[in-house]
Amino acid sequence: MKFCVSLFLSLPLYGAFCGCGGTSVQQYFPLKEGAKWNYSLELLMPFGNVVKGELVSRIDGMEEVGGKDYYKLVSVSSGIPGAEPEYQFMRVDDKGVYAIDSKNRDFGEYLVAPVPFQAGGSWEVVSSKGKQTCTLESFEPAEMIEEKFDNCARISCKGELSEDGRSMDVESTTHRCPGIGLVKENSKFTVDFNSISATQALTKYEG
Repeated sequence: MKFCVSLFLSLPLYGAFCGCGGTSVQQYFPLKEGAKWNYSLELLMPFGNVVKGELVSRIDGMEEVGGKDYYKLVSVSSGIPGAEPEYQFMRVDDKGVYAIDSKNRDFGEYLVAPVPFQAGGSWEVVSSKGKQTCTLESFEPAEMIEEKFDNCARISCKGELSEDGRSMDVESTTHRCPGIGLVKENSKFTVDFNSISATQALTKYEG
């Protein structure tokens, strides 16, 4: 199930980013140099095995790709067997948020989410790994163990992704909050009648 883990770790990178009404997209995913997110990870593997780890995502400067300036987003995990660092290039303009997968630059950039949009709106994310349909379900509080965040975007995505020639069905629900970005995500990956459930929760943000 190594490729399932790899896809899970890449989801925070190309999952939905949003700007709501007249709100700036940077409020829901702060693309700025020096921003850093620490997360706890928990994977429920087939047969009930539980794997725990940590994930650190950070903006590591800017880079020009194809004549456009992108922020370089780097995510590195620990404690998760088979996990490798993930890199992505991100930019935002008045039409939405765009990404390039570092491992598949030839695919080019793709739209991660249009802006502005409202609760109930749906869109497709067509990346080098596959296609997902995402829906902004509502704006609501996101309650963590030690903190509560208001006006967070609850976004559900469902689709089929692939890596190394193998595909899987993926479902996820994320909460993205103003001024911070992703604070929690619950995902499920199914391949060959086996499933992995994953939980990711923010433990620290520096921005």
